[in-house]
Amino acid sequence: MAVLAGLIAFFVLPISLVGEWFGIAVSGVAILVFVLSHRKFRRREGFADRQPPAVEEEQAISSAVVEDPIEPEADPRVAEAWKIAGELAPEYAKRLSLARRSCSRVLELATEDAVEWSVVDCSTFISRTVPEAVSTAAALMKDAAAPSERRCLADELVVDLERIAQRAQEEIDSRRLQLRNSWNIVRTHIANRTSRDAL
Repeated sequence: MAVLAGLIAFFVLPISLVGEWFGIAVSGVAILVFVLSHRKFRRREGFADRQPPAVEEEQAISSAVVEDPIEPEADPRVAEAWKIAGELAPEYAKRLSLARRSCSRVLELATEDAVEWSVVDCSTFISRTVPEAVSTAAALMKDAAAPSERRCLADELVVDLERIAQRAQEEIDSRRLQLRNSWNIVRTHIANRTSRDAL
């Protein structure tokens, strides 16, 4: 009703003030501007109303992408150490998860039949150093009085565990490169034996 009253005012007032035809022209322009502005506002309002579902859908898709859970290490001391590390530095859960994943992969590789000596050496380094680093940091944090000191110790622990994981990742990358080279040799052999000239 308010909109209708406004339109009547826009149309009638100019006619009574400046004359019939000129007033009609002014009123027509005013009504046209009003209608176009109103439609533009409605389109913006409708677009804003449609935004939240799109954002919710994107968040739902992102939340659906979840990393595979890490299988507990065969060595219970290592598995317990990673658990304690997560409790000591919960704010670094993502970084700890990535570090643990690399270390766990090397521990798995060390159990295979054909394995490089460097993988065995790295596996031994992980099995000994991760529990030692975590237990030492936990003891220091237990005796630390100031929260700032505990946060500093947690930061240092995460950094050191990531350095161990970086060493593990080097072994993983090296093994993958070896497998890729072996695969290229196999494919070259297949290509040579199945080429038209070989037949």
